[in-house]
Amino acid sequence: MARQFLQMWPGFPESKPAALMMDVFHDGEPASMDNWRGSRPVERSVGSLARLKPEMYSSYVFYHYQKQEERPSGFNQTYRIGAHENMLFSYFELPATLEYPKREARLKTNHTPQDWHAVMQPHFIPWEAEGEEAEPALWRELQLIYQYERAD
Repeated sequence: MARQFLQMWPGFPESKPAALMMDVFHDGEPASMDNWRGSRPVERSVGSLARLKPEMYSSYVFYHYQKQEERPSGFNQTYRIGAHENMLFSYFELPATLEYPKREARLKTNHTPQDWHAVMQPHFIPWEAEGEEAEPALWRELQLIYQYERAD
């Protein structure tokens, strides 16, 4: 299946076709797979990569945890960010959906920055501009090469 498209990732004690990623952010938390996936259509799956400045790692995680716990279920229940070393991987599905009922916020504060993108920008090592891009991108969208669809 998908293994034919993967290169082996160096690891200890042996190489493997996947790398462990630490959870940095998740907008939703599934109560169950049936509840989570339901019968909603998925028109597009989007995965992207970004490079994080190593010295900004803890700040990046801090802001994302704060946002996730002050404003749970804020914009797309499928949105996830994982980290492996200084590489970030994000994933989400379109159309965006919100989980209901929204889970209760674990932080009773309101410190998430209003100008989110301005606060996030210094955390990244930009990719070189490609093609018609006017400036270097922070996130580079990946090409979908394999998609699994669960049979009902």
